[in-house]
Amino acid sequence: MPLISVIMLTYNHEKYISEAIESILNQSFKDFELIVLDDGSTDNTGNIIKKYLSDSRVKYIYQENIGNKGFGIDKVINKAIELTNGKFICFAPGDDVSIPNRLELQINKFRLDPSIDIVFSDMWIIDEKSQVIAQKYLPEFSFTSNSFLRLLFKINLVTAPTVMMKRKCIEKVGLFEQGLVSDYHYWLKSAKVLNFKFIKTPLVKYRIHQKSLSRAPENRDFLVSETIRILKLMRKYYTIYDLYPEIRYCKDKNRALSDAYLDFGNILLTGNFPIPDLAIKEFTKSLKHHPNLAALNNLGIAMILDGKIKGGITFLNKALKQFGSNDKLLSNLNSATQMLDGILSSQFHLLTINSKESELKKTIDLYEQNPQHIEKKGYYYQAEALYNNGQETKAIKLFEKTLELDPNFALAHNDLACIYWQKRNIKKALHHITKAMELAPDNRDIIWNFGQILRGLGYAKNACKVYKDYLERHPGENEIRQVVEDLEKGQIF
Repeated sequence: MPLISVIMLTYNHEKYISEAIESILNQSFKDFELIVLDDGSTDNTGNIIKKYLSDSRVKYIYQENIGNKGFGIDKVINKAIELTNGKFICFAPGDDVSIPNRLELQINKFRLDPSIDIVFSDMWIIDEKSQVIAQKYLPEFSFTSNSFLRLLFKINLVTAPTVMMKRKCIEKVGLFEQGLVSDYHYWLKSAKVLNFKFIKTPLVKYRIHQKSLSRAPENRDFLVSETIRILKLMRKYYTIYDLYPEIRYCKDKNRALSDAYLDFGNILLTGNFPIPDLAIKEFTKSLKHHPNLAALNNLGIAMILDGKIKGGITFLNKALKQFGSNDKLLSNLNSATQMLDGILSSQFHLLTINSKESELKKTIDLYEQNPQHIEKKGYYYQAEALYNNGQETKAIKLFEKTLELDPNFALAHNDLACIYWQKRNIKKALHHITKAMELAPDNRDIIWNFGQILRGLGYAKNACKVYKDYLERHPGENEIRQVVEDLEKGQIF
């Protein structure tokens, strides 16, 4: 059984099929099968393919056309997948070209990191004569497991002709969905389930020609409407916490939610396929969680772009009245007023999250640098909230999760000590408060709790000494000084 199954879908590719097949057969990595599925070609494609059948790795299947000029492409893809045997499935269209070490580079990524499910790359763009038109297809970008999904709503980063995926992906997520953009739909629905890896080096030469499905004039309008339909469908599928997992690491949840809805509304307005009516909903939710100038301004712009000019102007004026004058806001009002007079304008300015003030933005940036630290904070904040609401058992579990990520997190030890003390679990309370003292001997709350536990156990003199030592370093702590005075007067011994 081959390790990799390469799927090559073709339809009337007589000009390009030889180059496509040979680019696979000449790969540096040899353990593969090549499944060539001919979806009812009416030109000489079939005869050209048959010349390669002497190579035992090539399997040729001809069928009556079911792709229907791209509208049934999902059926063709799924049929090809069912014909494969390999542990890995690789896509290589019949009009594109793979570089000689493509399979080797991709399979090595899986070997280096078994958690990876899908590997994709950038592409060169070539014309009908195989001349390079562009050195790269994708813009510069980077993503984390948290940011990948929301980035996908802005642009389809996963170029299907470059994809290699584990067969297990199909078992986890299922086959490709119906529609002209079935690949985009698949990446969107699997982004929270599967682990994607990007290779910056272009591994495929993607051919642009007049018969390309995406360039066919009869497909263009439908391609846009179908993509927008899928994006709207997938937005319903995900919560804002799915799109911005970093929210759970923020202490001020309302402000974080407001910033998340604002940011995602901007993504929907500035993506490859803008969706102003959906952006309106995001900005409205942002305002419900926290009134802010950016969401009001952007809500006005979204309404204008959705054809509701007067409504948009109303919100822009509301922003002006509520938050005062702003150069970009005034410019937006001017452009909108000109549109009422029949003067078209695209000079609108979206406002973004204030990076200096936004806890969410800071958390996103920090997560990219040190995800474990941010996850630790997230568990800690959740545990604190549960503790303050009297849900001590649940709080203990989250504090313990915090310590799994960072065994030296003094505040988590301190809070566990308090909970166990209240539960009269003296042994665990002493263990955690002692650990907290070792880690943060100058933390006022830890010192206070340590002293209170000592007093509760009948060791008031020891508590007094702990407090005195602290006061030598921090003489301004009047509350602790008063307790020391009372202890020394014998009022609390």
